[in-house]
Amino acid sequence: MINRLIELCLRNRFLVICFYLLVIFGGIFGLKNINMDVIPDVGENQCIVFTDWPGRSPQDVEDQVTYPLTVNLLGVPGVKVIRSQSGFGFSMIFIIFKDNVEFYWARSRVLERLNFIQQLLPKDVTPRLGPDATGLGQIFWYTVEGEGYDRGTTALRSGLVHPLPIECRRGCIRGGCGRRFCQTVSGRR
Repeated sequence: MINRLIELCLRNRFLVICFYLLVIFGGIFGLKNINMDVIPDVGENQCIVFTDWPGRSPQDVEDQVTYPLTVNLLGVPGVKVIRSQSGFGFSMIFIIFKDNVEFYWARSRVLERLNFIQQLLPKDVTPRLGPDATGLGQIFWYTVEGEGYDRGTTALRSGLVHPLPIECRRGCIRGGCGRRFCQTVSGRR
């Protein structure tokens, strides 16, 4: 079989050369018109919902904020999985959508559902939709440790102690130096 193919190619050299030239020009044309990212976005299609409820324990936040939000957000079309995290005075919910769901359509559905859910939450709780970014955008998490911050996490989380010096919070970490968004979890903003 392979001998017949080689024999056919040797007899029809002009057609073989034309075929190879066609493949080369097709490759060059395809290379010019393909969208290439330097760093491709391999992250999942997700929306993040932040909720603050200062002064509450993680169990209270879970029972009265995170769980009702999670259950109601499961009804959004195209949701693959929902992951949530509750802490002292805050809640973060990661809504991961199926790959075929368009990102901005998903965000608008989540916003619609958040407006509906608002009446089920405690009065002073307002869920916020996070920035339009993938999980790859979460690159820097910081903690405050050291002298001057030994008063305990309760004082730090309630805002009695500044988590970072004012000039630092207003500088690079708070959106300067080319950063697009900074979300502080607990502490003062």
